[in-house]
Amino acid sequence: VYDLLNQEEEELIDRREAMIGEAVTEDPSGEGVRIRLNALLEQARRNAPYLAVLLGPHGDPKFVDKVRGFAGPVVMHAAGLAFGDSVSQWDSRQLAYLREFYFAGMIAMIRAWLADSDPMPLEELAELIVSTFMPGAVLE
Repeated sequence: VYDLLNQEEEELIDRREAMIGEAVTEDPSGEGVRIRLNALLEQARRNAPYLAVLLGPHGDPKFVDKVRGFAGPVVMHAAGLAFGDSVSQWDSRQLAYLREFYFAGMIAMIRAWLADSDPMPLEELAELIVSTFMPGAVLE
């Protein structure tokens, strides 16, 4: 049973890791970052039963740690957009705490969406995530 769970986790993570790498790109005009969340959130909706269990109150903390590992760059982009150049002046401890704060908020928002019996539309959730965690980014 644990081997099957681990295989499912790895498959979910591999798909999301590839998508996250493509979700955040520099704006061609050089004036910011473009975020493509709809495909990532659509995949989350398709895998909602699995993700709800893995991210839920009785889920696997190791799964969340794996997600934290590959989502770190996206989270730091979010922090950079929110705090601008001041982030570059923070030490590694402050950045680690900030990364944890942002990651926990994003995971909590997605957990709530997965648990909602009548979830908001994907486009609305994507807009909420970007406006909350990544002000200044352009949502595609």
